[in-house]
Amino acid sequence: MLYAKNKILSVLIFMLSVGSVFAQGINWVYIDMDRIFQGYYKTIKENRVIQKQSEIFTEYASNLDKERKVLEDAFNGLRDESQNIALNEEVREVKRNEAQTKFMLLQEKKKEMQEYNKEKQTDMRNRLEELTNKIVKEISDIVKVYSEQQAYDLVIDSSGITLNRLPTFIYLKPDNDITDTILGMINKGHEEELETIKQKAKAKGSEE
Repeated sequence: MLYAKNKILSVLIFMLSVGSVFAQGINWVYIDMDRIFQGYYKTIKENRVIQKQSEIFTEYASNLDKERKVLEDAFNGLRDESQNIALNEEVREVKRNEAQTKFMLLQEKKKEMQEYNKEKQTDMRNRLEELTNKIVKEISDIVKVYSEQQAYDLVIDSSGITLNRLPTFIYLKPDNDITDTILGMINKGHEEELETIKQKAKAKGSEE
């Protein structure tokens, strides 16, 4: 609750500050950082690499699960046989011992699965965070340089939303939107590469 109140207060202070700045007639523009990030050729390219890596992890995890299922079925079968009164006690004792062995193997396999999934989920999360931070910095640096060249006083990110899941800005003058300009700058010289990546992704989506 305290966190939510602080967030609301921060938004109000921000809006009041922006209103005060606009009243001074400064030279301002805005960009949709989310659209720029998603449309950057490096983002799309790296996302494909991450997706392929994720598919490898998923396939390995699936194989572990298959191994677990085999052990589980074997354990269940041996357990049931060890309780089958149609078999003599000696045979049931052998089945009980075999069931115990399978149970231990099954527990080890479950532990291996849990540790593998936890490790790879952490790896992917860290990799995504590192990639995001790197790309956002690249884009931000380009925006800063361009803004200085154009003598802009303020650049607003229009992709933000409020705690109520509403746009931070209900209306922004279209003429002040430099999103397409920035996208063109960061993808300059990579248009064909970007189109190829998009086509491959589209083709793969159609196959699925």
